[in-house]
Amino acid sequence: MLTFDQIKLLMAVQLGLVFFFAWVYYILDLQSPYRKDFHSVLRNPDTPNVPLNFFDAFYLSLVTQSTIGYGDIAPRSRTARIVGMIQMATTLCTLHLVGLIGV
Repeated sequence: MLTFDQIKLLMAVQLGLVFFFAWVYYILDLQSPYRKDFHSVLRNPDTPNVPLNFFDAFYLSLVTQSTIGYGDIAPRSRTARIVGMIQMATTLCTLHLVGLIGV
C-alpha cells in the first residue's frame, strides 16, 4: 500500500515531468527554422498559422502524459514525435513503478 508521502512524491514527479516536457515542446517550437514562416513543429488545426505559446505546449504535454491524446495539437516534425514517444514511455514506466510499489 502506498503511503501518503509516496503519493505526494509520485504526484510531484508526474507534474514535474509535465512541465519538463512542456518546456521541451516549447523550445522545439521556438527553434524551428519554419517558425518565421508560421509553420510550427507542433500542429494546431484551429490556428495553423500561429506558432504555439507555452500554454499550448503545456496542454500538449498534459494530454500526452495523461494518455488522452485529443489530437487537436500534434507533433509534425520527427524530433517532436520522438519527444512525444519518450514522454509516453516515461509515463508508462512511472505508472508501472507505482504498480510495483503499491503491491
